[in-house]
Amino acid sequence: MDFNQVKNQLDYASAVPLPRAEDEIALSDLLRIIWSGRALIVLIPLLAMAATALAIGALSLRIDEPTVYFVELRGIENSRYPNGTAFSPRDLVAPAILEELRRRYNIPDDTNLRDGITVTFGHPATIGLHRLYEEKLAVSNLSPAEITSINEEYRTQLKSVTESALRIEVNHQLLGLSPDDGAVIAQALPELWSQHFSENVRIFEDTHLLRVEVTSSNEDLWTTASILNARQRLQIMDQGLALMSGDNRLALLQTSDGETIGDLRHALQRFRTVQFDPVMAAQFQADDFVGSAYIKSLQLKLGELRMKMASYDDALQELYKFQNSAVTVAAQSDSSFLQNSLQITDTGLSEIVELAKRANLSDFTRQMLEEKQRIGAEIAEIESELQKVIQDAKAASTPDVRDNAAETLASLTRSYSELVKGAKERLRTQAGKLYSSMGLPYTVGATFPKRAILAIILAGGFAALLTVIFVLARASLRAHRPA
Repeated sequence: MDFNQVKNQLDYASAVPLPRAEDEIALSDLLRIIWSGRALIVLIPLLAMAATALAIGALSLRIDEPTVYFVELRGIENSRYPNGTAFSPRDLVAPAILEELRRRYNIPDDTNLRDGITVTFGHPATIGLHRLYEEKLAVSNLSPAEITSINEEYRTQLKSVTESALRIEVNHQLLGLSPDDGAVIAQALPELWSQHFSENVRIFEDTHLLRVEVTSSNEDLWTTASILNARQRLQIMDQGLALMSGDNRLALLQTSDGETIGDLRHALQRFRTVQFDPVMAAQFQADDFVGSAYIKSLQLKLGELRMKMASYDDALQELYKFQNSAVTVAAQSDSSFLQNSLQITDTGLSEIVELAKRANLSDFTRQMLEEKQRIGAEIAEIESELQKVIQDAKAASTPDVRDNAAETLASLTRSYSELVKGAKERLRTQAGKLYSSMGLPYTVGATFPKRAILAIILAGGFAALLTVIFVLARASLRAHRPA
Protein backbone atom coordinates (compact mmCIF):
# COMPACT_ATOMS: atom_id res chain seq x y z
CA MET A 1 0.00 0.00 0.00
CA ASP A 2 1.53 3.37 -1.09
CA PHE A 3 1.32 6.70 0.57
CA ASN A 4 -1.61 7.95 -1.55
CA GLN A 5 -3.86 5.01 -0.55
CA VAL A 6 -3.16 5.54 3.14
CA LYS A 7 -3.88 9.24 2.73
CA ASN A 8 -7.23 8.51 1.01
CA GLN A 9 -8.33 6.13 3.81
CA LEU A 10 -7.52 8.71 6.47
CA ASP A 11 -9.45 11.36 4.54
CA TYR A 12 -12.51 9.05 4.37
CA ALA A 13 -12.34 8.24 8.07
CA SER A 14 -12.15 11.92 8.90
CA ALA A 15 -15.19 12.57 6.71
CA VAL A 16 -17.43 10.14 8.76
CA PRO A 17 -18.87 11.98 11.79
CA LEU A 18 -18.25 10.47 15.23
CA PRO A 19 -21.36 9.56 17.35
CA ARG A 20 -22.46 12.29 19.68
CA ALA A 21 -23.21 11.73 23.38
CA GLU A 22 -26.82 12.89 22.95
CA ASP A 23 -27.51 10.04 20.43
CA GLU A 24 -26.73 7.34 23.02
CA ILE A 25 -29.76 5.82 24.99
CA ALA A 26 -28.94 5.84 28.68
CA LEU A 27 -30.70 3.74 31.40
CA SER A 28 -31.87 6.92 33.03
CA ASP A 29 -33.65 7.87 29.81
CA LEU A 30 -35.49 4.51 29.74
CA LEU A 31 -36.57 4.89 33.35
CA ARG A 32 -37.74 8.42 32.64
CA ILE A 33 -39.82 7.22 29.69
CA ILE A 34 -41.33 4.33 31.71
CA TRP A 35 -42.11 6.68 34.60
CA SER A 36 -43.87 9.06 32.26
CA GLY A 37 -46.20 6.21 31.22
CA ARG A 38 -46.71 4.86 34.71
CA ALA A 39 -50.48 5.44 34.61
CA LEU A 40 -50.91 3.09 31.66
CA ILE A 41 -48.42 0.56 33.07
CA VAL A 42 -50.45 0.26 36.29
CA LEU A 43 -53.97 0.62 34.93
CA ILE A 44 -53.82 -1.79 31.98
CA PRO A 45 -52.45 -4.81 33.98
CA LEU A 46 -55.10 -4.21 36.64
CA LEU A 47 -57.79 -4.20 33.99
CA ALA A 48 -56.32 -7.37 32.46
CA MET A 49 -56.30 -9.11 35.84
CA ALA A 50 -59.90 -8.10 36.52
CA ALA A 51 -61.03 -9.27 33.10
CA THR A 52 -59.23 -12.61 33.59
CA ALA A 53 -60.87 -13.12 37.00
CA LEU A 54 -64.31 -12.40 35.55
CA ALA A 55 -63.71 -14.76 32.65
CA ILE A 56 -62.57 -17.57 34.94
CA GLY A 57 -65.51 -17.02 37.26
CA ALA A 58 -67.97 -17.05 34.37
CA LEU A 59 -66.51 -20.27 33.01
CA SER A 60 -66.46 -22.02 36.38
CA LEU A 61 -70.00 -21.00 37.44
CA ARG A 62 -72.72 -23.29 36.08
CA ILE A 63 -76.09 -22.08 37.23
CA ASP A 64 -77.87 -25.15 35.87
CA GLU A 65 -76.03 -27.45 38.31
CA PRO A 66 -77.78 -28.30 41.61
CA THR A 67 -76.82 -27.46 45.15
CA VAL A 68 -75.38 -30.57 46.81
CA TYR A 69 -75.43 -31.39 50.52
CA PHE A 70 -74.11 -34.56 52.19
CA VAL A 71 -75.38 -35.83 55.55
CA GLU A 72 -74.30 -38.92 57.48
CA LEU A 73 -77.03 -41.21 58.82
CA ARG A 74 -77.16 -41.94 62.55
CA GLY A 75 -79.09 -44.72 64.25
CA ILE A 76 -80.08 -46.25 60.89
CA GLU A 77 -78.52 -49.64 60.20
CA ASN A 78 -79.22 -51.93 57.27
CA SER A 79 -81.80 -49.40 56.02
CA ARG A 80 -83.82 -49.72 59.25
CA TYR A 81 -84.92 -47.07 61.74
CA PRO A 82 -84.21 -47.68 65.45
CA ASN A 83 -87.64 -49.29 65.90
CA GLY A 84 -87.14 -51.64 62.94
CA THR A 85 -89.19 -49.71 60.38
CA ALA A 86 -87.75 -49.74 56.85
CA PHE A 87 -85.88 -46.58 55.80
CA SER A 88 -85.67 -45.13 52.30
CA PRO A 89 -84.10 -41.88 51.00
CA ARG A 90 -87.58 -41.08 49.65
CA ASP A 91 -88.66 -40.52 53.25
CA LEU A 92 -86.99 -37.11 53.12
CA VAL A 93 -89.32 -35.95 50.35
CA ALA A 94 -92.52 -37.23 51.94
CA PRO A 95 -95.56 -34.98 51.33
CA ALA A 96 -95.75 -33.84 54.97
CA ILE A 97 -92.09 -32.74 54.93
CA LEU A 98 -92.36 -30.90 51.61
CA GLU A 99 -95.48 -29.07 52.78
CA GLU A 100 -93.74 -27.95 55.95
CA LEU A 101 -90.76 -26.83 53.83
CA ARG A 102 -93.10 -24.86 51.57
CA ARG A 103 -94.82 -23.23 54.53
CA ARG A 104 -91.63 -22.36 56.40
CA TYR A 105 -89.88 -20.68 53.46
CA ASN A 106 -92.95 -19.25 51.67
CA ILE A 107 -92.39 -21.25 48.50
CA PRO A 108 -95.23 -20.69 45.98
CA ASP A 109 -97.81 -23.45 45.58
CA ASP A 110 -97.14 -23.80 41.85
CA THR A 111 -93.48 -24.73 42.52
CA ASN A 112 -93.00 -28.48 42.19
CA LEU A 113 -90.69 -29.30 45.08
CA ARG A 114 -90.72 -33.02 44.33
CA ASP A 115 -89.07 -32.48 40.92
CA GLY A 116 -86.58 -29.94 42.26
CA ILE A 117 -85.28 -32.02 45.19
CA THR A 118 -83.53 -35.38 44.85
CA VAL A 119 -82.31 -37.53 47.75
CA THR A 120 -80.23 -40.67 47.18
CA PHE A 121 -77.69 -42.77 49.02
CA GLY A 122 -74.25 -41.27 48.52
CA HIS A 123 -70.98 -40.55 50.31
CA PRO A 124 -68.11 -38.30 49.17
CA ALA A 125 -65.62 -40.95 50.31
CA THR A 126 -66.64 -43.25 47.45
CA ILE A 127 -64.26 -41.39 45.12
CA GLY A 128 -61.29 -42.21 47.32
CA LEU A 129 -62.52 -45.79 47.72
CA HIS A 130 -62.74 -46.17 43.95
CA ARG A 131 -59.17 -44.92 43.51
CA LEU A 132 -57.92 -47.27 46.22
CA TYR A 133 -59.32 -50.33 44.47
CA GLU A 134 -58.10 -49.10 41.10
CA GLU A 135 -54.59 -49.14 42.56
CA LYS A 136 -55.13 -52.66 43.91
CA LEU A 137 -56.28 -53.89 40.51
CA ALA A 138 -53.36 -52.16 38.78
CA VAL A 139 -50.89 -54.54 40.41
CA SER A 140 -49.42 -56.87 37.81
CA ASN A 141 -49.61 -60.66 37.83
CA LEU A 142 -52.95 -60.84 39.63
CA SER A 143 -54.69 -64.17 39.31
CA PRO A 144 -58.38 -64.35 38.30
CA ALA A 145 -59.25 -65.46 41.85
CA GLU A 146 -57.49 -62.43 43.35
CA ILE A 147 -59.26 -60.08 40.92
CA THR A 148 -62.61 -61.62 41.83
CA SER A 149 -61.83 -61.26 45.55
CA ILE A 150 -60.82 -57.60 45.13
CA ASN A 151 -63.97 -56.82 43.16
CA GLU A 152 -66.18 -58.53 45.76
CA GLU A 153 -64.47 -56.64 48.58
CA TYR A 154 -64.93 -53.40 46.66
CA ARG A 155 -68.65 -54.00 46.12
CA THR A 156 -69.15 -54.83 49.80
CA GLN A 157 -67.31 -51.76 51.08
CA LEU A 158 -68.88 -49.51 48.45
CA LYS A 159 -72.38 -50.60 49.52
CA SER A 160 -71.55 -50.10 53.20
CA VAL A 161 -70.02 -46.65 52.68
CA THR A 162 -72.66 -45.45 50.23
CA GLU A 163 -75.62 -46.42 52.41
CA SER A 164 -74.13 -44.68 55.44
CA ALA A 165 -74.85 -41.20 54.04
CA LEU A 166 -77.30 -39.28 51.88
CA ARG A 167 -76.71 -36.96 48.92
CA ILE A 168 -79.28 -34.16 48.78
CA GLU A 169 -79.55 -32.23 45.52
CA VAL A 170 -81.63 -29.04 45.21
CA ASN A 171 -82.12 -27.76 41.66
CA HIS A 172 -82.53 -24.12 42.66
CA GLN A 173 -82.82 -22.94 39.04
CA LEU A 174 -85.77 -25.28 38.43
CA LEU A 175 -87.38 -24.03 41.65
CA GLY A 176 -86.78 -20.41 40.69
CA LEU A 177 -84.45 -19.80 43.64
CA SER A 178 -80.96 -18.47 44.14
CA PRO A 179 -78.03 -20.76 45.04
CA ASP A 180 -78.14 -19.38 48.60
CA ASP A 181 -81.82 -20.27 48.92
CA GLY A 182 -81.04 -23.72 47.54
CA ALA A 183 -78.41 -24.19 50.25
CA VAL A 184 -80.90 -23.18 52.94
CA ILE A 185 -83.47 -25.69 51.66
CA ALA A 186 -80.83 -28.44 51.44
CA GLN A 187 -79.91 -27.90 55.10
CA ALA A 188 -83.52 -27.65 56.27
CA LEU A 189 -84.71 -30.84 54.56
CA PRO A 190 -82.93 -33.42 56.80
CA GLU A 191 -83.82 -31.37 59.88
CA LEU A 192 -87.54 -31.48 59.04
CA TRP A 193 -87.28 -35.20 58.22
CA SER A 194 -85.64 -36.02 61.55
CA GLN A 195 -88.18 -33.96 63.48
CA HIS A 196 -91.20 -35.39 61.64
CA PHE A 197 -90.17 -39.04 61.96
CA SER A 198 -89.16 -38.60 65.61
CA GLU A 199 -92.35 -36.90 66.78
CA ASN A 200 -95.05 -38.11 64.39
CA VAL A 201 -93.86 -41.46 63.07
CA ARG A 202 -92.15 -42.25 66.43
CA ILE A 203 -89.30 -44.23 64.97
CA PHE A 204 -87.32 -43.93 68.22
CA GLU A 205 -89.98 -45.65 70.29
CA ASP A 206 -89.43 -49.26 71.24
CA THR A 207 -92.12 -51.40 69.61
CA HIS A 208 -92.23 -53.49 72.78
CA LEU A 209 -93.24 -50.41 74.77
CA LEU A 210 -96.09 -49.76 72.36
CA ARG A 211 -97.49 -53.22 73.13
CA VAL A 212 -97.48 -52.68 76.90
CA GLU A 213 -99.32 -49.37 77.01
CA VAL A 214 -102.48 -49.20 79.15
CA THR A 215 -105.18 -46.58 79.52
CA SER A 216 -106.65 -45.35 82.78
CA SER A 217 -110.33 -46.07 83.37
CA ASN A 218 -112.81 -45.52 86.16
CA GLU A 219 -114.46 -48.90 85.85
CA ASP A 220 -115.41 -50.70 89.07
CA LEU A 221 -114.65 -54.27 90.11
CA TRP A 222 -118.28 -55.36 90.56
CA THR A 223 -118.69 -57.48 87.44
CA THR A 224 -116.81 -60.50 86.19
CA ALA A 225 -116.06 -58.77 82.89
CA SER A 226 -114.51 -55.73 84.64
CA ILE A 227 -112.42 -58.02 86.85
CA LEU A 228 -111.13 -59.95 83.83
CA ASN A 229 -110.27 -56.68 82.11
CA ALA A 230 -108.41 -55.58 85.22
CA ARG A 231 -106.57 -58.90 85.33
CA GLN A 232 -105.44 -58.44 81.72
CA ARG A 233 -104.29 -54.91 82.52
CA LEU A 234 -102.23 -56.18 85.45
CA GLN A 235 -100.56 -58.75 83.20
CA ILE A 236 -99.62 -56.07 80.68
CA MET A 237 -98.26 -53.86 83.45
CA ASP A 238 -96.13 -56.73 84.75
CA GLN A 239 -94.67 -57.25 81.26
CA GLY A 240 -94.00 -53.55 80.79
CA LEU A 241 -92.25 -53.14 84.14
CA ALA A 242 -90.10 -56.20 83.46
CA LEU A 243 -89.18 -54.73 80.04
CA MET A 244 -88.22 -51.33 81.47
CA SER A 245 -86.25 -52.75 84.40
CA GLY A 246 -84.21 -54.85 81.98
CA ASP A 247 -83.18 -51.80 79.93
CA ASN A 248 -80.24 -49.91 81.45
CA ARG A 249 -81.44 -46.71 79.82
CA LEU A 250 -84.77 -46.89 81.65
CA ALA A 251 -83.89 -48.63 84.91
CA LEU A 252 -83.62 -45.35 86.86
CA LEU A 253 -86.96 -43.91 85.76
CA GLN A 254 -89.19 -42.39 88.44
CA THR A 255 -92.68 -40.94 88.62
CA SER A 256 -93.34 -37.41 89.79
CA ASP A 257 -93.88 -38.83 93.29
CA GLY A 258 -90.46 -40.51 93.26
CA GLU A 259 -91.80 -44.03 92.67
CA THR A 260 -89.32 -46.24 90.82
CA ILE A 261 -89.93 -49.24 88.58
CA GLY A 262 -89.01 -51.58 91.42
CA ASP A 263 -91.40 -49.82 93.81
CA LEU A 264 -94.26 -50.19 91.37
CA ARG A 265 -93.52 -53.88 90.79
CA HIS A 266 -93.69 -54.55 94.52
CA ALA A 267 -96.87 -52.49 94.80
CA LEU A 268 -98.50 -54.52 92.02
CA GLN A 269 -97.53 -57.79 93.65
CA ARG A 270 -98.93 -56.63 96.99
CA PHE A 271 -102.14 -55.43 95.32
CA ARG A 272 -102.64 -58.80 93.63
CA THR A 273 -102.16 -60.76 96.85
CA VAL A 274 -104.04 -58.55 99.30
CA GLN A 275 -106.82 -56.99 97.24
CA PHE A 276 -107.30 -58.17 93.67
CA ASP A 277 -107.07 -61.98 94.03
CA PRO A 278 -109.65 -62.09 96.89
CA VAL A 279 -112.04 -59.84 94.96
CA MET A 280 -111.69 -62.01 91.85
CA ALA A 281 -112.25 -65.21 93.88
CA ALA A 282 -115.35 -63.73 95.55
CA GLN A 283 -116.76 -62.73 92.18
CA PHE A 284 -116.24 -66.20 90.69
CA GLN A 285 -118.00 -67.78 93.66
CA ALA A 286 -121.16 -65.99 92.52
CA ASP A 287 -121.29 -68.58 89.73
CA ASP A 288 -122.43 -66.22 86.98
CA PHE A 289 -122.29 -67.07 83.27
CA VAL A 290 -119.10 -65.11 82.47
CA GLY A 291 -117.23 -66.58 85.43
CA SER A 292 -118.31 -70.13 84.63
CA ALA A 293 -117.29 -69.70 80.99
CA TYR A 294 -113.88 -68.34 82.02
CA ILE A 295 -113.23 -71.25 84.42
CA LYS A 296 -114.35 -73.73 81.76
CA SER A 297 -111.97 -72.18 79.21
CA LEU A 298 -109.10 -72.45 81.69
CA GLN A 299 -109.89 -76.10 82.33
CA LEU A 300 -110.08 -76.87 78.61
CA LYS A 301 -106.83 -75.07 78.00
CA LEU A 302 -105.22 -76.97 80.85
CA GLY A 303 -106.38 -80.31 79.44
CA GLU A 304 -105.11 -79.42 75.99
CA LEU A 305 -101.69 -78.50 77.35
CA ARG A 306 -101.44 -81.70 79.35
CA MET A 307 -102.21 -83.70 76.22
CA LYS A 308 -99.46 -81.85 74.36
CA MET A 309 -97.09 -82.52 77.23
CA ALA A 310 -97.90 -86.25 77.09
CA SER A 311 -97.33 -86.33 73.32
CA TYR A 312 -93.95 -84.65 73.73
CA ASP A 313 -93.01 -87.17 76.42
CA ASP A 314 -93.88 -90.04 74.07
CA ALA A 315 -91.96 -88.49 71.19
CA LEU A 316 -88.90 -87.94 73.34
CA GLN A 317 -89.02 -91.57 74.50
CA GLU A 318 -89.09 -92.74 70.88
CA LEU A 319 -86.18 -90.44 70.03
CA TYR A 320 -84.23 -91.79 72.96
CA LYS A 321 -84.72 -95.35 71.76
CA PHE A 322 -83.81 -94.37 68.19
CA GLN A 323 -80.63 -92.62 69.25
CA ASN A 324 -79.54 -95.62 71.32
CA SER A 325 -79.99 -97.87 68.32
CA ALA A 326 -78.12 -95.32 66.16
CA VAL A 327 -75.18 -95.48 68.55
CA THR A 328 -75.03 -99.27 68.11
CA VAL A 329 -75.19 -98.91 64.33
CA ALA A 330 -72.44 -96.29 64.43
CA ALA A 331 -70.16 -98.59 66.42
CA GLN A 332 -70.75 -101.38 63.93
CA SER A 333 -70.15 -99.07 60.98
CA ASP A 334 -66.82 -97.96 62.47
CA SER A 335 -65.53 -101.56 62.62
CA SER A 336 -66.89 -102.25 59.12
CA PHE A 337 -65.16 -99.14 57.82
CA LEU A 338 -61.85 -100.26 59.28
CA GLN A 339 -62.16 -103.60 57.56
CA ASN A 340 -63.19 -102.07 54.19
CA SER A 341 -61.34 -98.76 54.22
CA LEU A 342 -61.00 -98.69 50.46
CA GLN A 343 -64.64 -99.32 49.55
CA ILE A 344 -68.02 -98.17 50.92
CA THR A 345 -70.68 -100.82 50.47
CA ASP A 346 -74.44 -100.30 50.40
CA THR A 347 -74.56 -101.22 54.07
CA GLY A 348 -71.88 -98.65 54.95
CA LEU A 349 -73.73 -95.96 52.98
CA SER A 350 -76.94 -96.62 54.88
CA GLU A 351 -75.01 -96.40 58.14
CA ILE A 352 -73.63 -92.97 57.13
CA VAL A 353 -77.18 -91.84 56.38
CA GLU A 354 -78.24 -93.01 59.85
CA LEU A 355 -75.43 -91.03 61.41
CA ALA A 356 -76.52 -87.90 59.50
CA LYS A 357 -80.07 -88.41 60.72
CA ARG A 358 -78.82 -88.73 64.24
CA ALA A 359 -76.91 -85.42 63.95
CA ASN A 360 -80.02 -83.65 62.61
CA LEU A 361 -82.19 -85.11 65.36
CA SER A 362 -80.05 -83.46 68.05
CA ASP A 363 -81.36 -80.01 67.10
CA PHE A 364 -84.89 -81.36 66.82
CA THR A 365 -84.61 -82.90 70.29
CA ARG A 366 -83.41 -79.62 71.77
CA GLN A 367 -86.37 -77.77 70.23
CA MET A 368 -88.78 -80.33 71.63
CA LEU A 369 -87.30 -79.98 75.12
CA GLU A 370 -87.59 -76.19 74.96
CA GLU A 371 -91.21 -76.45 73.82
CA LYS A 372 -91.95 -78.93 76.59
CA GLN A 373 -90.47 -76.52 79.14
CA ARG A 374 -92.63 -73.69 77.80
CA ILE A 375 -95.78 -75.83 78.01
CA GLY A 376 -94.88 -76.80 81.57
CA ALA A 377 -94.61 -73.14 82.58
CA GLU A 378 -97.98 -72.39 80.96
CA ILE A 379 -99.60 -75.32 82.76
CA ALA A 380 -98.28 -74.06 86.09
CA GLU A 381 -99.64 -70.58 85.38
CA ILE A 382 -103.14 -71.85 84.54
CA GLU A 383 -103.21 -74.11 87.60
CA SER A 384 -102.26 -71.13 89.76
CA GLU A 385 -105.03 -69.07 88.13
CA LEU A 386 -107.60 -71.79 88.85
CA GLN A 387 -106.51 -71.95 92.47
CA LYS A 388 -107.01 -68.20 92.79
CA VAL A 389 -110.57 -68.17 91.44
CA ILE A 390 -111.79 -71.11 93.53
CA GLN A 391 -110.40 -69.98 96.87
CA ASP A 392 -112.80 -68.96 99.65
CA ALA A 393 -112.91 -65.16 99.87
CA LYS A 394 -116.42 -64.16 100.95
CA ALA A 395 -115.18 -61.09 102.84
CA ALA A 396 -113.91 -59.56 99.61
CA SER A 397 -117.44 -59.19 98.29
CA THR A 398 -118.19 -56.17 100.49
CA PRO A 399 -118.52 -52.77 98.74
CA ASP A 400 -115.72 -51.11 100.68
CA VAL A 401 -113.20 -53.77 99.75
CA ARG A 402 -114.06 -53.63 96.05
CA ASP A 403 -114.13 -49.85 95.91
CA ASN A 404 -110.74 -49.63 97.64
CA ALA A 405 -109.33 -52.19 95.21
CA ALA A 406 -110.65 -50.19 92.25
CA GLU A 407 -109.07 -46.99 93.59
CA THR A 408 -105.76 -48.73 94.17
CA LEU A 409 -105.82 -50.18 90.64
CA ALA A 410 -106.51 -46.73 89.18
CA SER A 411 -103.59 -45.24 91.12
CA LEU A 412 -101.25 -48.01 90.01
CA THR A 413 -102.37 -47.54 86.41
CA ARG A 414 -101.61 -43.82 86.53
CA SER A 415 -98.14 -44.44 87.94
CA TYR A 416 -97.45 -47.10 85.32
CA SER A 417 -98.64 -44.86 82.46
CA GLU A 418 -96.37 -42.08 83.72
CA LEU A 419 -93.39 -44.43 83.70
CA VAL A 420 -94.16 -45.62 80.16
CA LYS A 421 -94.49 -42.04 78.96
CA GLY A 422 -91.16 -41.14 80.58
CA ALA A 423 -89.53 -44.19 79.01
CA LYS A 424 -90.65 -43.23 75.51
CA GLU A 425 -89.53 -39.64 76.01
CA ARG A 426 -86.12 -40.74 77.28
CA LEU A 427 -85.60 -43.07 74.33
CA ARG A 428 -86.53 -40.29 71.93
CA THR A 429 -84.32 -37.61 73.49
CA GLN A 430 -81.31 -39.87 73.98
CA ALA A 431 -81.36 -40.92 70.33
CA GLY A 432 -80.99 -37.33 69.12
CA LYS A 433 -81.08 -36.49 65.43
CA LEU A 434 -81.10 -39.03 62.66
CA TYR A 435 -78.22 -37.39 60.82
CA SER A 436 -75.08 -35.31 61.14
CA SER A 437 -73.81 -32.78 58.63
CA MET A 438 -70.76 -33.61 56.51
CA GLY A 439 -69.99 -30.04 55.52
CA LEU A 440 -71.73 -27.06 53.98
CA PRO A 441 -73.91 -27.22 50.86
CA TYR A 442 -72.16 -26.27 47.64
CA THR A 443 -73.13 -25.66 44.04
CA VAL A 444 -71.42 -27.97 41.57
CA GLY A 445 -69.06 -26.01 39.30
CA ALA A 446 -69.37 -22.77 41.32
CA THR A 447 -66.04 -23.19 43.08
CA PHE A 448 -63.09 -21.09 41.86
CA PRO A 449 -60.37 -23.16 40.12
CA LYS A 450 -57.28 -23.80 42.25
CA ARG A 451 -54.91 -22.22 39.68
CA ALA A 452 -57.06 -19.17 39.07
CA ILE A 453 -54.79 -16.89 41.13
CA LEU A 454 -51.72 -17.96 39.15
CA ALA A 455 -53.56 -17.36 35.88
CA ILE A 456 -54.61 -13.88 37.04
CA ILE A 457 -51.03 -12.99 38.06
CA LEU A 458 -49.66 -14.21 34.73
CA ALA A 459 -52.28 -12.18 32.86
CA GLY A 460 -51.30 -9.06 34.81
CA GLY A 461 -47.59 -9.60 34.23
CA PHE A 462 -48.04 -10.18 30.50
CA ALA A 463 -50.21 -7.05 30.23
CA ALA A 464 -47.58 -5.03 32.12
CA LEU A 465 -44.83 -6.19 29.75
CA LEU A 466 -46.87 -5.26 26.69
CA THR A 467 -47.68 -1.88 28.21
CA VAL A 468 -43.99 -1.11 28.87
CA ILE A 469 -43.15 -2.03 25.27
CA PHE A 470 -45.96 0.20 24.05
CA VAL A 471 -44.75 3.14 26.16
CA LEU A 472 -41.17 2.79 24.91
CA ALA A 473 -42.27 2.44 21.29
CA ARG A 474 -44.47 5.50 21.55
CA ALA A 475 -41.59 7.56 23.01
CA SER A 476 -39.25 6.41 20.24
CA LEU A 477 -41.74 7.42 17.55
CA ARG A 478 -42.21 10.80 19.10
CA ALA A 479 -38.39 11.35 19.24
CA HIS A 480 -37.94 10.64 15.51
CA ARG A 481 -41.00 12.54 14.40
CA PRO A 482 -40.10 15.84 12.61
CA ALA A 483 -40.78 18.97 14.56
